[in-house]
Amino acid sequence: MLQAFAQYNLSSPAVWVDQRAISYQELFNEVNKVALELTKQGILPGHRVAFIANIQIHSIVLFLALLEIQATPCLLSPRLPLEQIPEYLQKAQASFYTDPHSLISQKRETISLQNSGEILLFTSGSSGTPKLAVLKPQHFLENAAGSVEQLGLLKKPGCWLLSVPLFHVSGLSILFRCLQTASAIALPSDFSRENITHLSWVPTQLFRQLDAKTLFPNLRCALIGGAPIGASLLQKAQEANLPLFLTYGMTEMASQITMTSNEDTLLPLHLGKALPGREIRFSQEGEILVRGACLFTGYDTEQGIYKPLIEGSWFPTGDLGCVDLNGNLHHKGRKDHLFISGGENIYPEAIERALGTLPNVLHAIVVPQEDVEFGQRPVAFVHIQGDMPSKEEFHEKLSSLLPRFSLPVQFLPLPQEEITKSLKWTRSSLTQKLQKIRRS
Repeated sequence: MLQAFAQYNLSSPAVWVDQRAISYQELFNEVNKVALELTKQGILPGHRVAFIANIQIHSIVLFLALLEIQATPCLLSPRLPLEQIPEYLQKAQASFYTDPHSLISQKRETISLQNSGEILLFTSGSSGTPKLAVLKPQHFLENAAGSVEQLGLLKKPGCWLLSVPLFHVSGLSILFRCLQTASAIALPSDFSRENITHLSWVPTQLFRQLDAKTLFPNLRCALIGGAPIGASLLQKAQEANLPLFLTYGMTEMASQITMTSNEDTLLPLHLGKALPGREIRFSQEGEILVRGACLFTGYDTEQGIYKPLIEGSWFPTGDLGCVDLNGNLHHKGRKDHLFISGGENIYPEAIERALGTLPNVLHAIVVPQEDVEFGQRPVAFVHIQGDMPSKEEFHEKLSSLLPRFSLPVQFLPLPQEEITKSLKWTRSSLTQKLQKIRRS
């Protein structure tokens, strides 16, 4: 695989570690060295090798070395509890479990040679239990090919801060964009802000950096995705003159599907147009359907590879949306988040967007609360700067934005532990929190 990038100036920086630049030549030499060690340990093309993918140089080298010998890396979250790791190894049918630091590989009982040179990623589980997605390096390279020009990396290589998890599609796609454009990656442990030209944040990270007044003097792109951004937070970022690019993507498409450009007006909120090599259309119910060369191989299941397509080639995302007259995508929410209240459809994301337009509201999550009369009613957890308004004050501000049946019956502060521990809040944890509140 590394031969494809041999045309680079190999002395240019590939990875910044502890404020020291590792060149592409040094990186490729280390990858080849590790690839040889893995082969000596009996890892063959097609073997599935799982490892905890920390944001460290060891994980990057191991990942590239596995691809170099046409093994299949399976990237696991460092947040996985130790007792859950065997379950994930079993689901991935991993032949080996390797420590990126020591390169000691534990051979597992079941050796299953699969197709060589694949990449296994567990999805984020936004629609329930995480699925095991099967991709190829080519899917990531196709995805990168459609975005690097708009990101400004083709004409001028940059340095991308790896500020999102490597085991997630957002982090892994950064590696492939940099490989394709001879750009550098900066690890977040210790870096020089002057070097950073590009970075990826979810809205939570954007808020934290704005709150800390973090400055990146040479920043050319702050790519925001992974969760909806509120209009209030977006406005604060624009006031700070951040070069924002909003994006919509998913694991199954090897990352980005749409993206705004630096010429777009971002309000009213939208997620830009489909990038080259991707197509979007909508089902009769308004579900976003996608296809393109970067579409994954399928989900790995006990019955084999399963690729749910409709009408021949379109992948149903589970998201609801539409495009405006300018061709920009507007995301309305997840199909499976919808609930019924007194016979009316409640879309939590529509309420969250309305709350996000209010001054000082940084983020909101709406979950259903059981109700004897209506079945379910919406309750809003709100992250707000300053004092929490009363329910009546919220209703007064929201009455012109939402139908009466969509007005939350209760407004609660987003728990501090959710703000500090997570990059993305989960509805399930907040639903459990609401149930505890009601029982107490």
